[in-house]
Amino acid sequence: VLRLRTSRRRMLFSSLLLGALVFLMLVPDFALTSPTTTIPRKDLQKDATLPQSQPDQPEKNAELQSGAAAVVAAKEEFEKLQDDEVVVGKYFNQLHNLGRQLDQRVAKLAESLEKVKKLEEEQVAQREDHKHNLVAAQKSHDAALDELKAEMELKLTEFKEDQEERRKQFEEDPEVKEALLHPHPLAAPPPQFPPQFDIHPEPMPELIKDVPLDDPVAENERRQERVLAMFKHAWQGYKKYAWGHDELGPLTKRGLDWSKLKREGFGFTILDGMSTMWLMDLKAEFEESVEWVDKHLSFAKDADMSQFEATIRMLGGLLSAYELSGEQHHVLVTKARDLGNRLLHAYNTTLGVPHAQVNFVRHTHSSPRWSGGSAVLAEFGSVQLEMRTLTYHTGDPQYNRRAQHVMNVVRRHLPPDGLVP
Repeated sequence: VLRLRTSRRRMLFSSLLLGALVFLMLVPDFALTSPTTTIPRKDLQKDATLPQSQPDQPEKNAELQSGAAAVVAAKEEFEKLQDDEVVVGKYFNQLHNLGRQLDQRVAKLAESLEKVKKLEEEQVAQREDHKHNLVAAQKSHDAALDELKAEMELKLTEFKEDQEERRKQFEEDPEVKEALLHPHPLAAPPPQFPPQFDIHPEPMPELIKDVPLDDPVAENERRQERVLAMFKHAWQGYKKYAWGHDELGPLTKRGLDWSKLKREGFGFTILDGMSTMWLMDLKAEFEESVEWVDKHLSFAKDADMSQFEATIRMLGGLLSAYELSGEQHHVLVTKARDLGNRLLHAYNTTLGVPHAQVNFVRHTHSSPRWSGGSAVLAEFGSVQLEMRTLTYHTGDPQYNRRAQHVMNVVRRHLPPDGLVP
């Protein structure tokens, strides 16, 4: 831009200088050689016709007109150059502003690059620190593992030495041999229970007198009576301290519930024990349990329950009690159907394999964290009997169909050796 402006100024000054020289050369000579006729300078451009008094006047007039024309052309060129200079000045200002903006952006870019560089340096330092920490942790772990191995080896050596010493005493000392074979019943101190437990055990049933082992019938009867007595003892404790709850805490003498809801158990022990009561001919206890099922059992509790435990213990308990009692108590099937409908929500999965936990009210289902979110074969592969029996007694095929579908999924995913992991 500067070069363009300089070259045009030089050309303008050259043209003006040439025109001025020509004009000064012609005008003074013309004024001196024409005593009778004088043409003012301001009329040179208006009148191009000169007097004919002088013989060489036409030639001078032509030169004068040429010089005047050169001056006019130079003036017009000067005006054009002025306009061009204004335009060039605008462009120059714009270029100057763009250059300034470019400098600002370059400065910001340099600042950003500097920040990125610092961030990369910090990341490199953090990686080095992390690597150093990992190495230190590995060394500490290896040292702890070596120490543990040494301790275990020492204990194993001491145990082997103690066993060897006891073996030698057993072989050498007859009294030690007798003590090892027949220890005294009071040799070990009695167990000490925590002070928070109120230990007042219920009186145990009287021991049945032993009978000769050569009488198998009497031996079986003795065992049956003993089992029956122990069941009654356990049942009376449950009724007294945990009636309606899922289980009894034998030391605390309090009811425990799988649902973790206070005073809202499902009566697992009742449902799980009714078939046993019927087989033991405990009809009074059985009828009492059926009455509790009819008046108090409700599955409408907002709690996450084990699909497997609810199926084999509650559903299986209701159906087995119904069949063993001659299918007389239809309330057992009604409750079983209600439970089965709530359990079916656990089967609403992609493959149709039930989740391990199901909520009886919100109908949500999930797998526990200890299983890693996977279904357990021992659970979903052993509930078909109860679901098929529920279909048999209700006439509704959905229970058997959903449970049988699980086995079809297992068959489709069998490995080549046929062993399901």
